[in-house]
Amino acid sequence: MKKERFKSFILVLLLIASVFQVGILWSGSDYSFPFYYAASVFNPPQDNISAAYPDLPDVDADAKQILLNPYRVTLCDGEGHYVIPRKSEEFNDLKEISFLLFEDILNERAVRKDIGEEAWSALVSRKSILFEFKVPIAKEAIMWSIGFYSASSGAPDDVHKMLVIPKEGATVGLYALTSNGAVQYAPRSVSVSVMEKLFSETLSVIDIESVNVTKYATVSEFGANSYPGFRGDVLANIYGRKSTSFNTLMYTVPFFVRSAELSYMVLGDEINSYSRSNESDNNMMIFKNYSNVYRFNNHGIMEYSYIPSVQPQDKGDLFVALSNAMAFVQRIKNNLLSEPELYLSSMSQDETSYQFTFDYIYGDFVYGDYPVFFRHESRHMEETITQENAIVVSANSRRTLACSWAIVDMYFGSDSQNFQTAFDTINVTNISTMQVDDISIVYYFDMNSYMDQNNTAMPVWPVWRIEGTEGSAEYIPMSSDEGN
Repeated sequence: MKKERFKSFILVLLLIASVFQVGILWSGSDYSFPFYYAASVFNPPQDNISAAYPDLPDVDADAKQILLNPYRVTLCDGEGHYVIPRKSEEFNDLKEISFLLFEDILNERAVRKDIGEEAWSALVSRKSILFEFKVPIAKEAIMWSIGFYSASSGAPDDVHKMLVIPKEGATVGLYALTSNGAVQYAPRSVSVSVMEKLFSETLSVIDIESVNVTKYATVSEFGANSYPGFRGDVLANIYGRKSTSFNTLMYTVPFFVRSAELSYMVLGDEINSYSRSNESDNNMMIFKNYSNVYRFNNHGIMEYSYIPSVQPQDKGDLFVALSNAMAFVQRIKNNLLSEPELYLSSMSQDETSYQFTFDYIYGDFVYGDYPVFFRHESRHMEETITQENAIVVSANSRRTLACSWAIVDMYFGSDSQNFQTAFDTINVTNISTMQVDDISIVYYFDMNSYMDQNNTAMPVWPVWRIEGTEGSAEYIPMSSDEGN
């Protein structure tokens, strides 16, 4: 009898071992087996957000499309770098894959190896796809965005850029640039065959032989020693076409044209609890109740404030504050702005709240995709506050506390002009002492100066945006190519 029990016990052990073996095989190449697989069985990931954070508002699945929206995705074919069109199907496919790769980074499912900045710059020059974000996205924000609440102890504190090499040995190469340096991972969420196919399809969409496509190079590739203040992976037009045709960009302010519709969309079912008044010769609409006030001015800025005093103990967890801020942003974005795209451009905090800023990318297949920036000054008490982002919003664990938002209807004008886009045509007088993190072509509005009597912004041409450390930036006019 004892012998039969022993045989049964051995059979059970063999059955369990076979289940683990099959699980390991299914999970793909994982250099840490069998420990990661065993951990995943006995400690399954906590992907139930409401269970992990019972006070968290419902998560909108589209939130990650904003928070993890790269401001630029580029493809390198080993010879040049090309910006991937945002309106292409391949761009959307790459974004969906990036969400899976964020899980791999958080879960540290395979090897993790720190690499230096010079090695990172060399990696960017390989056949690869690079996702760039305007701000190092905090680990907590990534977890909240994808609903993945089981980050390993070795997960990075943030991710600033993500590089994907379609085939590196037997797997896909995955690298993350963080605030503390670059890190290598071995992902298992995406196969080599899938990544190579998508890379090939994306390359065909770009059509690198077209005269309308710009070929970029990194500073490391064309002479890092000559530009010591530049990051090695900064892209510049060195070998591509020297001029490009641009159209003007304009915007209109919808507040006083669609006031009834707009106020209902912003205030929702609570609109009857607000009193309305106009100030400054009808240049501002104000909606106010016992706890909230909204101001809409004729420049296009909507300002929201929570009136009661805020207690430091209500600051709470970033997860909940982020959820409150995103609920506010998405409610207005979904109701009013099908275009342009939003992306996260900064995150910070003080003693009472968390602050998030977002900016716009606007464009289409005909005119291209361009970041759009706004500058606006407003007076509060005796203080002049300057806003440099499309959206500035603060929140704590209880609610959204304040928001300033450039709500405008943008469109390209019919006027076109050629501008020089080569790197050596940039007037570097103002940036000779800057630490340069990025160079881009953008549209820039000074909202206090560009309005006409019909509340329409005067048309603007694109400018260079030279970005330094911690979000500082210089805007430099582009040189006209007319007559050359």
